[in-house]
Amino acid sequence: TLHTGGKFPVPFYCLLIFATNILPTKLVEEAFLRRIHYKVRVESPTREQDERIFQRYCEQNGIPYDARAIGQIWKDFYQHYSIVPRGCHPRDLLDHLCDIANYMETEPRLTPELVKLAGDSYFLDFPTAPPSPGTTV
Repeated sequence: TLHTGGKFPVPFYCLLIFATNILPTKLVEEAFLRRIHYKVRVESPTREQDERIFQRYCEQNGIPYDARAIGQIWKDFYQHYSIVPRGCHPRDLLDHLCDIANYMETEPRLTPELVKLAGDSYFLDFPTAPPSPGTTV
């Protein structure tokens, strides 16, 4: 609608996308799922795929790639905390690493120290018991 009150149609296509890591049957009923015609399952990347994704993000961010960082991430975070790797982790970890390096006024590099700080701030180590009242997380 124009400020003059005149109206005209604007054709467009709408694409609605839902993304979740929760089983769809736990979120909605079967009748609702039937109305979502296309469903795509996105699997977790293999270590090789994760490494390629990580390399690409390093290139995009101008960070020299070091394969030891992948080993550190897989050992210290995925294996240690039983975390399933996700395709977004390389991007998010490198974003954290760049932010930390910026804060420390240093060059973003895949040093063991920066990788650890980035991983520690991204993959929180939650205790199995709920926090006691008054505890901040």
